[in-house]
Amino acid sequence: MRTSKSAFKKNFNLLFYTLKRKLKNKFEDFTKQEPMMKAEAVEKTLYLLRRDFDMADQNDIVITLVKRLHDRREADLIKLQEQMDMMKKQSERLKEKVVLNLNNL
Repeated sequence: MRTSKSAFKKNFNLLFYTLKRKLKNKFEDFTKQEPMMKAEAVEKTLYLLRRDFDMADQNDIVITLVKRLHDRREADLIKLQEQMDMMKKQSERLKEKVVLNLNNL
């Protein structure tokens, strides 16, 4: 009985330290990442394009990237506009309720 208890304790300690080490590594990986500088991002992208694609494909990729970036920005603007409209409606409803409550006093 004592051996199974000590084996359990040993296994539990191994599991605990393994989890602790993994969590520590994950946290360190999360905190050590720094944002990439703009010039570095441009250079890396340029390097990958020139390394893997010919000039025609590079042009197509750049045009596709610009189009997709524009589409995503347009979608973000539409989403923000919808959120702003919803907030305006909520604000108007609140004002109406406040005015009605003040008039009832």
